[in-house]
Amino acid sequence: MQKNRVFQRLGIGLCLSLLFLLLPLNEVLARGSREAAVEQAPPRSVETIRYQGVYGRDSSIGYYFYRIGVLETPAIDATESLRWGEFAGYLQRGLPGFEPEELGRSSDIVPTHTALRLFIQAMDHSEFVLTYHDLDDLDAAVIETAGLIGLIAERDVPAELSRGAALRMLLQARQNLGLYVPYLGHIEDPSIYRLSREKRTSINADTTRAYQEAVPRLFELGNRGLTQVPGGAFTGYNIKDYNEMPIFARDLMIRYDHGNVGHILQMISLMRREGFDARIDVKPRISSYVHHIDEWGPPSPGSITTPLSETRAIVHGASFDILIEFATQVELEAYMPMIERYALRKEQDTTGLIRAPYYAPLYASTQELPGYEELMGIQAVLGSYYLQSYVLPDYIDIVVDTLRNIDPDIRIETNTYFVNPQFVGYLENNLTND
Repeated sequence: MQKNRVFQRLGIGLCLSLLFLLLPLNEVLARGSREAAVEQAPPRSVETIRYQGVYGRDSSIGYYFYRIGVLETPAIDATESLRWGEFAGYLQRGLPGFEPEELGRSSDIVPTHTALRLFIQAMDHSEFVLTYHDLDDLDAAVIETAGLIGLIAERDVPAELSRGAALRMLLQARQNLGLYVPYLGHIEDPSIYRLSREKRTSINADTTRAYQEAVPRLFELGNRGLTQVPGGAFTGYNIKDYNEMPIFARDLMIRYDHGNVGHILQMISLMRREGFDARIDVKPRISSYVHHIDEWGPPSPGSITTPLSETRAIVHGASFDILIEFATQVELEAYMPMIERYALRKEQDTTGLIRAPYYAPLYASTQELPGYEELMGIQAVLGSYYLQSYVLPDYIDIVVDTLRNIDPDIRIETNTYFVNPQFVGYLENNLTND
């Protein structure tokens, strides 16, 4: 084994020497900084990564359940013991149609064993508990079953159920029941290319129709906004579902918009080659914009459209967001230089770039990052669905006021984002004197 380690180190040294010969010095230094940051970063604990079968920080899980209506606020005390009144609300809102066998008094603390029995019931394993013939104690059988189906990671559970543990168990139950779809995987996972391709293929015209049937009010709001917001400040919108949101750390995440499956596959390969440590997900969105028939010709065959006039129509197309969670701040900041070198189209000839590069791509962060510019994000929320669009800061008030006048009963939120300058330039070029 000692010899193997020596040979491994010699091999690594030889590879690094060749790397310095083949790559520009600045690229080597940048890559070295990323790798050093990964080495110096403390290892993610089992509790952070896979505790109880689900991935995500308590704060990220709280944000997810807030967005889908289970929690009234995203800020939670994960360590506080949970009482039955609050826990019953979690079950009712988080597991639609589930009828628990037993509930305690609202003011009483929830025992962990009792909560596990309810989640086991929700996950259709009540009878399975009784197959542990060699266990005389029912609680022991409950613990074994809960561990087997991913509700807990350790058999030694506290007597009282904490809020954080309850939400993690609820998330695992939702995942088991198909109510929550977890992220695709790490970029180094052997199956990541297949899973990414399959997910993109599943996002199609049927997805568009399903969203239109689910939230016609949001499409109506967006369509009317496209025709009523003056000055070219609102040129398109997306419809998304918070149920499709991965439990990623938002301060380490980039949201990248694209529509080509080859682009995402080659993006994964880029990140692999450049030494990134990242998790990735692909989530559907319905993108809508005004199509000028007299200038661009008719929309592509099979497009779902909303006619506005003989020369204009709103085109609705199923596309996707690429969501990337980086391991460190250094890697988060290194993403833009990689895109600008390998995925940003600057001229007609795209030789040396990955497939289907855009002149004005869009990638956004909630953090202020070097080289990024500020934009405002709008979310018009209806249940777990929301209309989303980016707006130049000087025009946010007119856009929000117009949308609120169209449908005052839909909640509209605004947030600050930081995006690549090419997309800001695209929005500025769409402004008119109307």
